[in-house]
Formats: sequence, structure tokens, C-alpha cells
Amino acid sequence: MVRFITKTREKSREEAVVDVFNETPGGSGFCSRGVQDGGSTVGYELVDLQSRTTVPFAWLPGKLPPNWNEELRHGKFSFSREGFAFAGDIIEGAIREGAKVLFLDEIGKLELKGSGFAPLLRQALDSGSDLVIGCRKVNIEPIRSEFGIS
Repeated sequence: MVRFITKTREKSREEAVVDVFNETPGGSGFCSRGVQDGGSTVGYELVDLQSRTTVPFAWLPGKLPPNWNEELRHGKFSFSREGFAFAGDIIEGAIREGAKVLFLDEIGKLELKGSGFAPLLRQALDSGSDLVIGCRKVNIEPIRSEFGIS
């Protein structure tokens, strides 16, 4: 089973993903959390939903944290190599340990182009675990189509 989580009027996507995680025994994965500076979003960090450990992931080039190691740029954001490795470690470890539900947030345009978390999503789909995917509403049908999710 694959469940899609999107932003609602009441909750951000991150809040909705965390709520579902907290209600779901046997789950593991990550979510994306915005980082604010002076009232505007300067970046996003990934949060390990089990340990609550975070790592900087996508940042505005003019506001990069120290020792930033860029993997790629997409839109206005620079994405860190460590962030992708962090997410990979979480999902690959969860699959090895037999997690019943895998959480991946955010799946979007990068993944639809075969980049970003696309390889992790394919691994998760092949694992036999249930999935919870955080994404924008507009991306649900393209993700279903691209990744063969019925």
C-alpha cells in the first residue's frame, strides 16, 4: 500500500507526515522541515523520524551552512551530498531491519526526472513495505505514473 500525504489548511506536510508516523507502529523514514531566517525559508533539513536527528539538505546558495558539500542544484536550491547519504542510510537501514512502513518526504520534480530520491523510492517500492510519500498534490498522479504506483 502507498499513501500520499500533502499539505492541508490545518497542517503543513511535515506535520501531517509526523502525525502519521507517530500513529504507525513499525515505521521508519525521513521528512523535510523548513528552516526560517527572518521570517523567510532559507533551507530545508531532513529529519530522521525515529531518532529526530537532522541534517541540512536543501539551502539557498547565499545562505549555505558551513562546510556545505553540494550534490546538485535544482531551482533556487543547492542540495547537499550529506543529505542524500543521510536519507539513503535511513531507508536502506529500515529495509534491512524489515520496517513495515517507509516514510519518504518530499518526492517531487527531481524524482520525476530520475534524480534526487528516485533511487530510494524505487528501493522502497521493491522492498514490499508499505509506503508513506510526502509530496505536493499536483505531483501525485505524475509520481504514480512514473513509478508504477496503482
